[in-house]
Amino acid sequence: MFFSQNKKISNSEKIFDIFKENGIITVENIIDSSSIAKIKKTITTEFPKINKIEALKLHEVGILELIFNEKVKYLINLIIPDGILWHCHYIKTPSNQNKPWFNPETQYGSWHKDRAIDYKHERIDFLDVMIYLNDVGENDGAFAFLPIRPDNESDIDKSKKSSKITGPTGLGILSRVDWWHTATPNIESKDREMIRLSFAKN
Repeated sequence: MFFSQNKKISNSEKIFDIFKENGIITVENIIDSSSIAKIKKTITTEFPKINKIEALKLHEVGILELIFNEKVKYLINLIIPDGILWHCHYIKTPSNQNKPWFNPETQYGSWHKDRAIDYKHERIDFLDVMIYLNDVGENDGAFAFLPIRPDNESDIDKSKKSSKITGPTGLGILSRVDWWHTATPNIESKDREMIRLSFAKN
């Protein structure tokens, strides 16, 4: 279901088609380890007690330059070249929690869609880029995604709704947020850190 690329990104058509049909792809090392170390050191120094940092503050301390590397820009332009950035922030999800950090309480519990207007499968209206800044396992507040098209939602009741995305530091998760997804509880003893970028079609 997911597309992982460890070294060089190639075969643009395959990447785009997998993203469009499954609603999600993952890319390892979307940001290199030295850049992630710089991001985390800057956050620890400049924002030691803040769990959510918005775009302007990230820009002021030079973090946006580290996030928008050539690989990230390539993937954004490949999937939604006319996209407008409408979310950009750092989020730390505290550990030892029994509930997800975000729970809109829909008819499917915490499963929700960020935007749901005039869905057309062939048209990419929304792209979300989530980047793990630490290793994320099954119980570390992993992002979860349901690869069921919004125009075929009758299948949701048949699904197990358990598609957690686990992975190492630097994992990039690109998803269509007008599909069903959710946060999960971080019940372990380490905080989960991530960068989130969201784009909407212009």
